[in-house]
Order: sequence, then structure tokens, then C-alpha cells
Amino acid sequence: MALSDATFLTFLTATCNVRRMTPGAVNSGTGLPAETWANLATGVLCRFVKRRGREPLTERQRVVVREQLCMLPIGTDVLEGDVIVSGGLTYDVILVEDAAGAAHHKEAVVERRAA
Repeated sequence: MALSDATFLTFLTATCNVRRMTPGAVNSGTGLPAETWANLATGVLCRFVKRRGREPLTERQRVVVREQLCMLPIGTDVLEGDVIVSGGLTYDVILVEDAAGAAHHKEAVVERRAA
């Protein structure tokens, strides 16, 4: 049974800020624009759901990557490469999908940055 839009919004019990990379002033040392993160949206309703970790192997060590799913209202402007900040934690957005396939809500696969 599908949740109505109003019922789904009550399921989103956290808030987050969506940030996007924007070019800043030109760095005098490199001649390239400095990259800065600007808030695109603040106070966005969301819910984080844990997913299983995966263990990619690097040349020197095994690392456990803990991805989570961040559910957001359908109208949220969020893209791969953006950053989501919630509860003092920062997450890199890996993938964004229309979760129900019918413009119901968005799901962003996110990876928490190391502190």
C-alpha cells in the first residue's frame, strides 16, 4: 500500500541542508577558481536509513564503506556530487533516484565523510 504524500512527509523525521559546489574567487597561486560549498536548500525534511556496508579492497588495506539512504521530498533539488549535512554529519551524494518511479519521493545514496 502506497503512502500518501502527506503521510510520507510525517515519516521524514530529520532535517538536512543540501550543499552544492560553486566556483569562488580565482586562487592567485593556481589561477583556478577556489571551490566552495554553498547551501542550496536548508531545513529540508529527510530520513536516513542504514544500508549494508561494502568492503572495497585498496592496494594497502581493506576499507568498509558505509552507505546510507537519505529519503527526501520529490521536489528537493539534489544531484550526484552534492553534499548533505544533517545532525553535524556530512554525507557525499553518490546517486539520486525517483524512488517510487511515480514522482513520490527521492532517494539519495549517500556516504558519510570521515570526521
